[in-house]
Amino acid sequence: MKFERFVCGPLENNVFLVFCEKTKKGAIIDPALGSNAALNRAKELSLKVKWVLNTHGHPDHTIEDPFAKKETGARLAIHKLDEYRLSQNPKVVTPYLSAKQEPVAAESTFKDGDKIFFGTVSLKVIHTPGHTEGSSCFFEEKTKTLFSGDTLFSRTYGRTDFEGGNAEQMKQSLKKLYNSLPKETLVCPGHGEFTKIEKEKWIEEI
Repeated sequence: MKFERFVCGPLENNVFLVFCEKTKKGAIIDPALGSNAALNRAKELSLKVKWVLNTHGHPDHTIEDPFAKKETGARLAIHKLDEYRLSQNPKVVTPYLSAKQEPVAAESTFKDGDKIFFGTVSLKVIHTPGHTEGSSCFFEEKTKTLFSGDTLFSRTYGRTDFEGGNAEQMKQSLKKLYNSLPKETLVCPGHGEFTKIEKEKWIEEI
């Protein structure tokens, strides 16, 4: 598995283009407002984007889901507990975004333990509620890479005071990641810089 990151405003979202070099098949994780950059790079690499994957349903991560789907013909997938947000988001007032999200529907929903395949790449879904009900991470076992969305950041974690957030669930989700993943796992969050599980020892104390 290979991946590239694209950072886009206004909230410095990380958008990930993840792909199999052998088969040239790939996925975009959380298009946010960076789908153009990711899609242009996919064209440069002659990639076929098979999936648009949402770590959760907040509009700063999903706003360009419709565009990414239309441009690629990819399947949109989100955890089943956050699926409702895709139809709700067009009604949400988001002053930090330049436009409202267009209505969009997911072709697939996933749950904890599911695997998403493209080419030789397999991403395992880890359900990590706390930021939202359906917040999820994607783990690639061979390279020990975790795409953590807004669950785990470098030295901190996602907010739990939004609708659907839950502080106790977040605590359990963080411990789940810390205790079950290899300590050398590279953590690629939805905002901010990368980290490794072994650097997040503060989770032991929460």
